[in-house]
Amino acid sequence: MGTKILFYLILYPLSIIPLRILYAIFYLFYLLITYVFKYRKDVTIQNLKFSFPEKSEKEIFTLYKQYQRHLTHIAAEMLKMLSLSRK
Repeated sequence: MGTKILFYLILYPLSIIPLRILYAIFYLFYLLITYVFKYRKDVTIQNLKFSFPEKSEKEIFTLYKQYQRHLTHIAAEMLKMLSLSRK
């Protein structure tokens, strides 16, 4: 019951919004997860350091921000798929 309410009252109406506007909305989520909540920051930066030992701290942080941005783009695109037709 709660899942249906979430879907029909929140997620589906959001999915009808044009993708450019969704990207703008999800940019706010990017700012929140990158700078406020710091979602998995330590783990992500540690993994980036292991993967790219030749990169500087500044380059690693730039990669971290790019990853977080990409993550929010994927979330916006997944939300948009709720209202796309099968054609």
